[in-house]
Amino acid sequence: MKRRTKGGCPRLNLERGIVLIITLLVLVVLTFATVATFRQINTLNYSLAGYSFRATGNAATMFPIETIVSELTQSLNNPDEAVRSALEQSNPKEGYYAKQIDSSKEKGGIPEVLHSGRTEGVRTFKQDSVGNVAYAVVERLCSDDGAPTLATCVGAEASGSGNGSASGSTKQGSSTTNQFEKGRSPPSGSATTNNVQVAYRISVRVQGPRTSVSYAQAIVVI
Repeated sequence: MKRRTKGGCPRLNLERGIVLIITLLVLVVLTFATVATFRQINTLNYSLAGYSFRATGNAATMFPIETIVSELTQSLNNPDEAVRSALEQSNPKEGYYAKQIDSSKEKGGIPEVLHSGRTEGVRTFKQDSVGNVAYAVVERLCSDDGAPTLATCVGAEASGSGNGSASGSTKQGSSTTNQFEKGRSPPSGSATTNNVQVAYRISVRVQGPRTSVSYAQAIVVI
């Protein structure tokens, strides 16, 4: 009679061990591939959300600029001398400065008080439906407070009584440079103050969801 050896065939046991090892390696590879795929999807979703928030943030900078330009124009055209003279003095509580203030060179001329992220010394606008909060600073491009003159302010002598409009330039996402120099004529068709058209620089920072931040700056002559 033939006797069967205990433990089975050594070759068969070896093949089973190799198959088990290969199966485990495949499972490990699939696990890493699955994790990597989820990470890529999350990163893509986060990037798309970031682009979306920045786009809405850039759009949100326009409302403060338009609001401020309208308010400045109305104040300068107001028949009440006290209202017009109020713009000759700084009012940091409302984010208004009758003379230029310190700016950040690294951020393209954005005022330090605005770039620092503080809420003091800036004007805060109401949060919109998306979650953006706008902060603004207005600088009258003059070297000192007081009545504007061509010697102390950026602007030009008014050529007429004006029609209450404003002209200038706006750039989203960054800041503009000072486009008007003392003694040079800015675009016409602006309101006048003491027969001098004065340049104002409006800087806006929008704080949006997921720590997104957008900047815009406009120089208008009113």
